[in-house]
Amino acid sequence: MSRTRNRTATPAPSTYHLAGQLHARAIDSLYRLTEGHHTLDPIGTHTITAHITLHPWGPSAQLYAIDRTGQLAAAAEATAANPLPATIRSRIRTYQSGALTWNNTAAPISSTGADPSPYVTFEATGAHHYQLHREINPDTFREHWILTIDGQPHPHRFAGPVGAADYLHSEVEPRR
Repeated sequence: MSRTRNRTATPAPSTYHLAGQLHARAIDSLYRLTEGHHTLDPIGTHTITAHITLHPWGPSAQLYAIDRTGQLAAAAEATAANPLPATIRSRIRTYQSGALTWNNTAAPISSTGADPSPYVTFEATGAHHYQLHREINPDTFREHWILTIDGQPHPHRFAGPVGAADYLHSEVEPRR
């Protein structure tokens, strides 16, 4: 099955890669920061804040990127079992693409610890309800992303969330 990487003349602004940077910082924060709120070095023009919580199972870190207007641009989280060092579970929690806000559908790790599932699903609502989930080919270990629009799977597979969002913004959302 082929994967589609949509290339538009003007792709929708996305904070998926910013969320990926937060994802990495969330992991580092488990080892470097103490419990409480922290302001970290900015990423570009985004203010980065971290919230570290100690739970019975171990620490968790929630990181947020706030844009110049005070809006959430991206979020990520990580947790590890006590005692550290231990296996760390982490994920992107939220990112933006154009006017759409994509949220991870898994429960926040601050409430239950991280689900070890390899499945990742993001949801957003705009002109339609969208779901985007990752699948990994067990033979090649390559990932592709499947987009559903109002519960109907899109026939093409996407190389990543940014390509799927570009497709939505160039082909679906403008039709509103």
